[in-house]
Amino acid sequence: MDEPVLSVDPVLSVDPVLQHDLPLPGSWWTDLAGTLAKVAAATTDRVAVRQQYMDRAIPEFVGIAAPTVTTWTAAHGDVHWANLTASPLWILDWEGWGMAPEGFDAATLYAYALLQPDTATRVRTAFPVLGSPAGLAT
Repeated sequence: MDEPVLSVDPVLSVDPVLQHDLPLPGSWWTDLAGTLAKVAAATTDRVAVRQQYMDRAIPEFVGIAAPTVTTWTAAHGDVHWANLTASPLWILDWEGWGMAPEGFDAATLYAYALLQPDTATRVRTAFPVLGSPAGLAT
């Protein structure tokens, strides 16, 4: 018997770092934010990101001390442009999901969009957590 084949639309980028602007419709952003909110509400013992990682990575890459994370939620853990499709929206590559700082998925997507200011602005608009105190810890 043949194995079923999952057919998925092409990813939005062949690279996690976005190399071109993405004129995605507002409904796509609403769907992404809603899906990640559902993920964040999940209960799990899995861990995607630890405070120890934040303590090491933030000073290394940003040059400031890492804040202590006070709010942890479930997260995909690897949301970037090579793990997303457009229509329909699919979020791929789930092997690393688990608990992470609140807003971690949005912050990751934002960081990978910084070369494309219009798309980066859309990420910040879709995910208000990035401007909140919790978002500052990611």
